[in-house]
Amino acid sequence: MIAEVPLMPDETRNIPFMYFSVWHWARMVNGYSGFIPKSCADFHAEMAHFPDDAGIDALRRRGVTLRQRQLRPQLSGLRRTDGRDAA
Repeated sequence: MIAEVPLMPDETRNIPFMYFSVWHWARMVNGYSGFIPKSCADFHAEMAHFPDDAGIDALRRRGVTLRQRQLRPQLSGLRRTDGRDAA
């Protein structure tokens, strides 16, 4: 499972992350639909000060093993959150 960071304050700004996911087809914690569940707001609150311990724990509880930092939609860096190498 992948987390695209930084998390966008407006869920509609996740649309590019979803579009570019066609290159990796991995499950993501980011997303967008017509309904935003309370769990999404809770997750955003836990990630408010990422990369603090609360944010890392929130990612791990959701099964995230890789976070992808978006520098630009076409250029990103990868870092695993489970202590293993990304390669």
